[in-house]
Amino acid sequence: YIKDTVQETGVAPSFEEMKQAMDLKSKSGIHRLVNGLLERGYIRKLSNRARAIEVIRETEKDIPDAPESLTHGPFIPLYGKIAAGSPISALANQTDFIQIPEYIQSNKDLYALTIEGDSMVEAGILNGDIVVIEKCNIANQNDIVVALIEDEEATLKRYRQSGEIVTLIPENKIHTAQSYNAQQVKIQGKLVGLIRNYY
Repeated sequence: YIKDTVQETGVAPSFEEMKQAMDLKSKSGIHRLVNGLLERGYIRKLSNRARAIEVIRETEKDIPDAPESLTHGPFIPLYGKIAAGSPISALANQTDFIQIPEYIQSNKDLYALTIEGDSMVEAGILNGDIVVIEKCNIANQNDIVVALIEDEEATLKRYRQSGEIVTLIPENKIHTAQSYNAQQVKIQGKLVGLIRNYY
């Protein structure tokens, strides 16, 4: 949307325009999305100029087809990317399948996400890793969870709750924990495994 608006009008959209275009409930959601894009190097802000956002690299658009048959091994859905940094988007529709190692199979309902960002590196979760998530809607203290914030944006963080306050904690000293009212956060699952590719 930012790229298209700049091409059509010569200036980046306002946060209000982005909120309406993305059908989000608040501009705070847009702030988190923009910060997430900044962290990942997709955009940059130009100083001392209003609406000065520049797109500097594109997101991936090609989505591989799901296999025709899932009868020859343990496959689980791969739902795209999850932010380990600023929350970037809610879980997408099922886009692909991935075969998981036997040691992380379970009789639970599992899905996978590709990590984008560096906020969980001290927990051994790196940019580009694939995390295996067990679907659930409750979490224990210190679980690493997929949290959906304000029904808009998903992120992978360590979970803690005190009374009505939920804190989502990164595992990287350069990032800060974020606290929310418990009603703003929905648990979408907890981490049960990790797959890493070496190139």
